[in-house]
Amino acid sequence: MQRKQHGSIMAPHLLPRNQTGDQDKSLQVAQRMERRHTAMAQAGRQRRSFRRPWYQGRVRRQRWERLFVAGIVVVLLGSALYFTVGSSTFTVQRVMLNGTTSRAVAATIRRQHLIGQNLLFLNPAVVAAQLAALPEVAHVTVVREWPRSVAITVTPRQPVVAWKTAAGVFLVDATGMVISEIAPGAGELEHGAYASTGRLPIISDMVGTDLAGKPLAPGSRLDPALVEMVEQLAERLPTEVQMTGFSLAYTAQEGVVVISRAGWQARFGGPAQLDLKIGELGAILQLMQAHRQKGALIDLRYGSHPYYRLQS
Repeated sequence: MQRKQHGSIMAPHLLPRNQTGDQDKSLQVAQRMERRHTAMAQAGRQRRSFRRPWYQGRVRRQRWERLFVAGIVVVLLGSALYFTVGSSTFTVQRVMLNGTTSRAVAATIRRQHLIGQNLLFLNPAVVAAQLAALPEVAHVTVVREWPRSVAITVTPRQPVVAWKTAAGVFLVDATGMVISEIAPGAGELEHGAYASTGRLPIISDMVGTDLAGKPLAPGSRLDPALVEMVEQLAERLPTEVQMTGFSLAYTAQEGVVVISRAGWQARFGGPAQLDLKIGELGAILQLMQAHRQKGALIDLRYGSHPYYRLQS
């Protein structure tokens, strides 16, 4: 009994200490649970705060729908591109040439390799420029005729004068463009014109150079006023002066010279005052005929001051 009392008296603090420890542990557990619940509640609030609005889901669906439509469009475009480029649907299979039978034009078309090209990528302006560079072409149009043809229409230059030099005889149009050269032996001179040129007037050029001082050749340029003068003389002298069978020549010093069948010459010089010069020639010829004179030279180069010399 005394021992128990002694035990209860000697360790009265042990029981309260154990009870206090249990209470501390329970308090700690409670605090931990409370903190856990608090953390979970905060996390839930955060999740709720970051939750996407209801309309964002619809935006996402619309985005996928747009991507799907874009994919279909790309597939369709790819198919169309293959149909137009990879297949032979628009491949040129025929070239139609109208307006000329020129070998030079046909050769130029062949060099451009139009057959087999894709009509979508064929540039008509480039083809037309190549053909327009030919001296014999005045105008050209190139048209794509779907789905497999190209139509080329050429307007050729029309010669008005045959220009004879030491290098050959050349056809010249009204603009002074040297179109082409007449093949040797194509015709003989007959009353001032070559039969093979469609009776074009011909002039013998003793100079034989173009405006740039270079020898005459297809593609060269002559003075269009000089070309028109030759045309006018060939057309008007037979009717206004009753001259036939004459020939025309050109020199650097005397200009255009008319040579009659009888052998006398009329020097016209340049194109200036051509009407006056033709009238003076007619008056001088009438004067010589009235006096039964034979002329040797008539110089009309100075306009209103003509000069003539009779045969001795």
